[in-house]
Amino acid sequence: MDHRLWMYNMVLIELWFICTVMDLSLDILYGLIMEKVMDWMVSFIIRCLLMYIIWLHHMAKLGLNKLELNMVGLNMKGFMK
Repeated sequence: MDHRLWMYNMVLIELWFICTVMDLSLDILYGLIMEKVMDWMVSFIIRCLLMYIIWLHHMAKLGLNKLELNMVGLNMKGFMK
């Protein structure tokens, strides 16, 4: 959460700098804001997809390991009898 807050503050500082120092017109400022928002949205969606793929892969590996362990356990029980 702190990271997001810091990023938000950095964007606000950048916008303040642009407004005060460079004195851009409102439509250019709106375009910059929309560009930042779109960049953030795209990167957020890509990050979410990557995390989901990694999670699925991890769960699949865990599932396979559990299945293999159960099969080994059943085989060991069969040998013990």
